[in-house]
Amino acid sequence: MKRSTILLPFIFGLLTTLMGTSALADEVSLIKADSRIHGRYGFSWQTYTADILIENIARDKKVSMQYLDDDGQWKRQDARFDHMIDNNKEVWRISETRMLHHPNEPTQQPLNLTFALEYEVDGTVFWDNNHEQNYFLPADSGEYIGSNIQVDYAGALAPYDAQYGENSTHFDGRFSVGVLLKNLGYAKDVKVHYTLDNWKTTYVKDLTFQYGRLVGYSWVTYPNANGVEYWSMTSTGEEMQDPTSNIVEYAVSYQVNGDTYWDNNFGRNYQIDIIHR
Repeated sequence: MKRSTILLPFIFGLLTTLMGTSALADEVSLIKADSRIHGRYGFSWQTYTADILIENIARDKKVSMQYLDDDGQWKRQDARFDHMIDNNKEVWRISETRMLHHPNEPTQQPLNLTFALEYEVDGTVFWDNNHEQNYFLPADSGEYIGSNIQVDYAGALAPYDAQYGENSTHFDGRFSVGVLLKNLGYAKDVKVHYTLDNWKTTYVKDLTFQYGRLVGYSWVTYPNANGVEYWSMTSTGEEMQDPTSNIVEYAVSYQVNGDTYWDNNFGRNYQIDIIHR
């Protein structure tokens, strides 16, 4: 890892009081960021989030976003611990809401987010500033992802019967998954590989491109302004009709331009519980 005492030019004035060593390294990196504008009942608001991957170097640490506000000043937004991937990796999260139109508050304009990530631990400051270019996330542009493919959603439901008065309705078991990927070429092959019996049996299903989706009260079309697409699939096949199954383990692959990219949860595969009703 590279360490340097040179402060980054774009935040020189902001960091002159920080003590310790500054570094550009893999100890901190952006997993995903998202910016959306929502509207309902005459109200409108902007949400922005960032998921940040860090190396767990020590217990005491501070993770934050340095961003350029609409007043032209660099400001800090602290992240909060979200979950551990393993003993060496943690995910921290920033989630903020900016009210744009409210009858009792001043109107604000949406914020086009220019930012970098800071990780302070053990007297050292690590940075992810997108290779000294900073990250730029236009307002209402949807998702930006740091890797070429990422799982965005997964859910599994066991088959069940529902009683409505004197009538009974059967619902098939199902497994659904949605992924975000970078639009690296026109011809793509996106698949999910999954098992319900610890890989004794493997199932492979194709995902299909989605032209848009509603998240909260915000609609984003794909590919979005950040070059990201959303692909998904739902299986109601025979493998999902066993009421004794409890766990789905899976990973996703993305083939484009002769290369194959994977999201397998940092080599651990993903696992979700099958919901039983």
